Amino acid sequence: MTEGDAETEETVRLDAGARFGRYEVLRWLGGGGFGDVYESLHRELGKHVALKVLRREYALHPTVRARFTREAQAAARLRHLNVVDVTDVGVFEGQPYLVMELLEGETLRACCEREGPLPPERAVDLLLPVLDAVSAAHAQGLVHRDLKPENIFLAQQGISGVVPKVLDFGVVKLDDEGARPAMLTGSGVLLGTPSYMSPEQARDVRDLDGRSDQFSLAAVLYECLSGRRAFEGDGMLGTLQLVANASPAPLPDTVPEALRAVVLRAMEKPPEARFPSVRAFAEALLPFASPA
Repeated sequence: MTEGDAETEETVRLDAGARFGRYEVLRWLGGGGFGDVYESLHRELGKHVALKVLRREYALHPTVRARFTREAQAAARLRHLNVVDVTDVGVFEGQPYLVMELLEGETLRACCEREGPLPPERAVDLLLPVLDAVSAAHAQGLVHRDLKPENIFLAQQGISGVVPKVLDFGVVKLDDEGARPAMLTGSGVLLGTPSYMSPEQARDVRDLDGRSDQFSLAAVLYECLSGRRAFEGDGMLGTLQLVANASPAPLPDTVPEALRAVVLRAMEKPPEARFPSVRAFAEALLPFASPA
């Protein structure tokens, strides 16, 4: 079972107007995995925020609860323009929660579904800030492990336009975490998304490093440029087999040959064949970005 399968018919969402500690729920924004996100009002400050609440049916599950806590810890360690800002964390009536800045816009997934394959310059422009954020995370000893279009939000911020933001650090590997299963929780839920996993993550290698995130970012860029996933097989196991053993289909001819080479290098199966870091990957993409 993947995280997207975790929602059950017994899931109970908070109603508009419900009080949750110092917050008042205004509307449900979305959910996935083990939590729901609500637009909420901080009643003392009068500030609109995004309130993420761990569903009650998972609140007592130690592995899921630890993952939820890890998301807040990771975001707190990393302050970056292109990472969603976490402002509060706690437990209310047995349900852990965290509070994030409220973003207006859409996910990269929604953008690609609406627009289809993106022009190379636009795709690179959107991904470069994400690479910078992930590089900063690596410098703090954090490996994200679940980078995908759904976890990249294109926030509309005034006249400055679109600001990409990295979401959901719940699968992050902390540098002081020690060895623990990379892919599965105790309940058998896959941590990560098969189509964007690196081959080493698909093989359940415990000691993942930043080169795993590099592969995932290249898979996201591949999809932005081509309009299709690099790896999509028959079910979860079929997709993992492709990630571990198959080469993606060639990128369209509309993508410059040199850019195709950069993307494919970042998606090499052996980690040592990729760029030495996400920052080096970003530097190789710079010539394909729009003029400053």
